[in-house]
Amino acid sequence: KTMTTPNLSTELGLTPDAIAQLRNNSFTVVDDFLPLDLANQLLSDADNLNSNGHFKQHYFQFGVSALAKPFVYEMDLSALDGRMGEAMNNNLGSWKDMIDNIGPE
Repeated sequence: KTMTTPNLSTELGLTPDAIAQLRNNSFTVVDDFLPLDLANQLLSDADNLNSNGHFKQHYFQFGVSALAKPFVYEMDLSALDGRMGEAMNNNLGSWKDMIDNIGPE
């Protein structure tokens, strides 16, 4: 889970230009960041989670109104005790591996 700072950009395939774009534009594109089969599996699992009602619309506060962000959804991964709920843990598919390997500890 923990990557050392000197190797972080190399391990993620980030070039100095990509890092500069990320800092200046708040996003960058990293070609071949995920293998195509993993990206397709993550998409399939996300579609499955969405079709089974695990995603909810994300809202943001604007003045006194709560407005929906188009195409932005969220999912609560924790149970009341702060740990990931067992049912959710079992339904995450390939996202479980991503969370376990690169998510917060």
